[in-house]
Amino acid sequence: MSDKITIFHEYGEPYHYIGLARLTSNKEIIYREFSTLRLIHKALKKKNCQGLYKAIKDFLYFVLCFLFPVVLKNKIIVIGIAPLDYRVIFFNRVLKYSHVIYHTSWTDWSGNFYPKKNKFFKNKIKNAWFYFFNFRVKHIAAVTDIVKDSISSNWALPREKITTVYHAFDGNVFNLDNAMPIEERNGITFVGRLVQNKGIGNLLEIAKNNPTHSFTIVGEGELADMIVNSKLNNISYAGYISSKIELANIFKRNKYIFLPSIKNENWEELFGMVLPEAMACGCIPVCTDHSGPKIILGHTKLQRLIFKENEFNEAVNSVLEMSNEDSILLFDEAVKVSQHFEAKIISERWKKILCNINQLPN
Repeated sequence: MSDKITIFHEYGEPYHYIGLARLTSNKEIIYREFSTLRLIHKALKKKNCQGLYKAIKDFLYFVLCFLFPVVLKNKIIVIGIAPLDYRVIFFNRVLKYSHVIYHTSWTDWSGNFYPKKNKFFKNKIKNAWFYFFNFRVKHIAAVTDIVKDSISSNWALPREKITTVYHAFDGNVFNLDNAMPIEERNGITFVGRLVQNKGIGNLLEIAKNNPTHSFTIVGEGELADMIVNSKLNNISYAGYISSKIELANIFKRNKYIFLPSIKNENWEELFGMVLPEAMACGCIPVCTDHSGPKIILGHTKLQRLIFKENEFNEAVNSVLEMSNEDSILLFDEAVKVSQHFEAKIISERWKKILCNINQLPN
């Protein structure tokens, strides 16, 4: 049995694997980013010596593994690679002797829309993916049940080969410790990219129409200037915050987390961790009816706070006027529902996968 787990990812996002990390506290987890040439170029452009060193190191590592795939014999590899990425041809050799877990959050495997556009050798690449799924991957870790259903039905993969793992948050950070009582909270927070599809325009309109409520906006993006130039006295723009502790402190003093996302033909709000993290700190979620929020809030008392996009602004007014009794009820439900996504719970889902590939005892 390997004493290490290696994660191959295009850009690397350790926080996506916090549930796995909780389970494998006695193992070393190594992160390898395989978009090495792009990362080398980016590091040179920004004169980032540390980033350059890491990218070159990963490049040489993948060259070694391609030439001698036996170096990964019996190693546990978790790989996150976008659907129909041509580099799967490379990984079919690299992962020849490994215990492979494929990790994906992509919801539509029907072929209607894939993130990677392959103008050439489409059939060859698709065949390489078929080979990857059937002869390299031992198990698939799907972020939601929608992902599981789609990949199983469209690629004729047995459902028992796929486990839904969601994402996870760190309960040691996101919790009610030192949180303001719900009765004393009045504010609304938004955390995310500051772009049109995130509903920033609607958020500013709501803030303008509710001057007695404070709004804390966290994030960065092309509409940051719109927030600053709004000059609304009840808006506090915090910019991008990397510290999870600082983010948790913002949640702990706000009453609501708003997610007024707007769909287009290529995007909708998927399953993310902002809602569960905020809910664990006592924020009441108010969202538009996208697949991500519906997965988190559906079949709970909180589903009444999911609104159609064209009804969101008006619906918010009634939400902000709810009684203290309703607020306490929804506060309790938010904290309760969030715990389904706490790292120690999600780690059990990863444990089933590792048991499946005979890397942990049952």
